[in-house]
Amino acid sequence: METDSLKEADKLKEENLLLKKEIQQINEKLDIQNEFIKNAPFLAWAVNEKFEYIFISPSFKERYERISGFKISLGQSLFDTIPPEYIPKWKERFAKAINGEEFIDEETVELADKKKHYKLYIYPIIRGNRISGVQVFISETTRMVEAENKEIDSLKKMQKILQHVEDIYYEVDLDGKVIDVSPAIESFSEYTREEILGSNIIDIYADPKDREIFLKEIKSKGQVKNYTFKAVDKNKKKKTVSINASLIHDSNGEPVKISGILRDITEIEQINKDLRWLRRAIEHSPVSIIITDTDGNIEYTNSFFTKLTGYTREETFGKNPSFLKSGLHEDEFYKKLWDTIKNGKIWEGEFRNRHKNGSLFWEHATISPVFDTNGEIINYIAIKEDYTKRKEDADEIKRLKTFNEQIINTMREGIIVESSDGTILYVNPAFTKMTGFTNKDVIGRNWKKVVAPKYHAIALEANERRKDNISDSYEVKLQTKDGKSVPVLIGGTPIIEDGKFNGLVAVITDVTLLKRHEKKIKKALKQAKISDKLKSSFLANMSHEIRTPMNAILGFADILKNEKDLDKEIRDEYFSIIEDKGNELLQIISDIIDISKIESKIITINDYEFEINEFLKTVLDILKKEPGYNEEQVKIQLFLPEGSENLKIITDRYRLNQILTNLINNSKKFTEKGEIEFGYKLVDEDFEFFVRDTGIGISNENQKIIFDRFRQADNKYTRGFGGTGLGLNICKNLINLMEGDIRVESKLSVGSTFYFTLPKEKRAKK
Repeated sequence: METDSLKEADKLKEENLLLKKEIQQINEKLDIQNEFIKNAPFLAWAVNEKFEYIFISPSFKERYERISGFKISLGQSLFDTIPPEYIPKWKERFAKAINGEEFIDEETVELADKKKHYKLYIYPIIRGNRISGVQVFISETTRMVEAENKEIDSLKKMQKILQHVEDIYYEVDLDGKVIDVSPAIESFSEYTREEILGSNIIDIYADPKDREIFLKEIKSKGQVKNYTFKAVDKNKKKKTVSINASLIHDSNGEPVKISGILRDITEIEQINKDLRWLRRAIEHSPVSIIITDTDGNIEYTNSFFTKLTGYTREETFGKNPSFLKSGLHEDEFYKKLWDTIKNGKIWEGEFRNRHKNGSLFWEHATISPVFDTNGEIINYIAIKEDYTKRKEDADEIKRLKTFNEQIINTMREGIIVESSDGTILYVNPAFTKMTGFTNKDVIGRNWKKVVAPKYHAIALEANERRKDNISDSYEVKLQTKDGKSVPVLIGGTPIIEDGKFNGLVAVITDVTLLKRHEKKIKKALKQAKISDKLKSSFLANMSHEIRTPMNAILGFADILKNEKDLDKEIRDEYFSIIEDKGNELLQIISDIIDISKIESKIITINDYEFEINEFLKTVLDILKKEPGYNEEQVKIQLFLPEGSENLKIITDRYRLNQILTNLINNSKKFTEKGEIEFGYKLVDEDFEFFVRDTGIGISNENQKIIFDRFRQADNKYTRGFGGTGLGLNICKNLINLMEGDIRVESKLSVGSTFYFTLPKEKRAKK
C-alpha cells in the first residue's frame, strides 16, 4: 500500500514536470505569435452560422470600435455591431460564403475628414464535411498601413492564467466518493474542500456518460492518460478537464480506489483554438509572410508568398531570401536593412524582386525582429505586400503630371488653381509673366491679392457660380506686382470631387489689345450717333420742361395786360411769378447747354491751384446773401477739417462751384426747415466733399436712379418742388470728367447726404 502511494507520488511529480514544460513551450509559441500579431498589417474576424462572433482579432476590435463607435465581443451578433444600412450587403456576402464560395470584395468607409478603402477576403469555415461559419480578412488599400503595435489583451490574459495553473490531486473510492482532494479544487470548482470531501465525483461531470467511459477504460487498463471531458463548477459553468489517473490495489491485489490529477485545460484549449485560427489567418493572409532564423534562413512562408514569387515552401525552406534579388538595389541598401533589424528595430521600405519565371515585381515590406522572454532576438518576420500595380500607377501618374506641366507651362494664357476657400494652389509661368508675381508671392494667398479691389464683387459672384457647377467667363482687371492693372477675360471651371465643390481652375486671357480696339469702335459709333441722340434727347425730354414755365410767363403776362384794375399787391405778385419762371427757364436753358456740351464732349476742365478753405467760405457768403435766405428756417453751415489751413487743391474752380451750388440748392429745395451742412475731409489723401441736409430724404429704390437725367427721387411727390431733373446728372458728369465719383446716403423723413471725391493726383501739396 505504501509502495503504491510512493509510486503514485513519483508519477505525479513526473507529470507536473511535463506540464510545466508544456506550459513553457506554449508561452514561447505565444510570444512568437504575439510579436507577429503586433506587427501584422491585416484585420480578421469570424462568425458562426448564427452570425455570432467566434473570433475577433485584437487589431480589428480596437480599430473598428474606434472608427465605428460600436463595441464588439465574442458571442455578440454581427448585425448588432454594424449600421443598419450595411446589413443587407453583409447578408448577401454571407449567403455566398455559406454556399462554399471564397471571394474578395471591397468596402468604402466614410470618415469625418476622408474616405478609407478596404479589401475583404471572405472564406467559409469548413469543419469536417459541413460549413460552420464565415471568416473575413481585411486589408486597408488606402495606403500602406504600419504594422499594428497593439498588445493582444486576450492572449496575454491566457498567458497569465497558464502561468498560474494548479493541478488538482484527488482520491475516490470505486463508487466515486471523494476520499481526498487538494486545496486547488476550491478555485476550480467554487466549492470548498470540505463540501467536496464525501461527495460523489460524478457531480462535477457535465455528462455522466463521460464518467462511465472513464471507468470502463481505467478498469480495463489500470490507468488513464489525458482523458478529456467537460466538467461543471458550483455555478454550472462548464470547463474542459484532463485526467491522468491510476487504479490503486490493496495488498491482495484487489482494486480499492482511484487516484489521479485533474488538470483544468479550458484556457489551454482556448489558446490552441486561437492558435489554430491565427495559423489559418496567416496562411490565408493577403500579404506575403516570411519567418527566418537570426541568420536569415527561411523557416516559414505562407501561401501568398508562393503566389507572389512562384516558389513553394519546400523550395525555400532553409534558404536565404537573397535568391529573390533583382540586382536593382546596391549592397548598402541591404546592409542598412540588416543593421536596422539586428538592432531590434523595425525596417520598412520597398523591394524590387525577381519572380521564379524571371519577371520583376515590387514589394512593400515591413521586417521586424521577434524576441523571446529574455529579450533576445530569435526570429525575423517579413510582411510584404505586392506593390507592383501601385508602383506602375504611381509612375504613370508622374509621367502624366510631367506631360501636363509641360503643356501648361508653354501656354500663353495664365492658369490659376484655387482651393474651395479661394486659396491659390498653383499658377503657371504665363500668369507670373502677366502680373509680375512669383509663385512665392501668391501660392497660399487668397485670390483677392491678384484681382483689383474694384472687381472683387464680380469675381466673388463668379466663384459662387462655380459651386453650382457652372462654367462661364467674366471680365475683371488683375492687379500686377508693380501696382498697375491688366484687363483680362477669366474662364472658370469648377473642380468637382465626389459630387462636392473642391476648388476651380481659371484660364486667364490678357484682353488689353482687345479693349483698345473696342474703345476705338465705341468712340466711332458714338460720334456717328451723337447728332441723332442730341436731337432725340432734346425733343423727347425738354419739351415739357420748357413749356411749363413758358405757359406760366405767358399766362400771367396776359392777365397783367388785360386786367387794368388789379391791386398793386396782386400785380407785384404776378410780376414776381413771371420773374421766377423766367429764371427757371433760364436755368433750364443753362442745363441744356451743359448737357449738350457734355454729350458732345466739348466741355473742358480747366485745372489750377487755389486754397480750398477760402473758396468754400466764399461759397457760404454768397449763399447767405441770396434773397429769401432765412437762417431761422433753414440754416446753412460750413465744415472744415482740423489742420487744413492753407490747404490747396488743383481742380476747376468754376465747375467745383457749380457742383456745390447745385447740390446745396437741391438740398434747400427739399428742406423746408432744418439745417444744411457742406464741407470736406481727407480720405486716403483724396478730397471727399459732402452736402448734408435734414430734408424729406430719398427711398432706397429711388437712390438708384437719382443721378439719371430728367429724374427726381419721386416725381409724384417732388414735382411740386420744381426742377428739370438735370442738375444731379450734370453734377455726376462733371465729377466724372474731373476723375471723381459721387454717391448718396439717405433715409426718408431724416435727410440726405451727397458725397463726391476728387482724386489725390490733382491735390496740391501744402
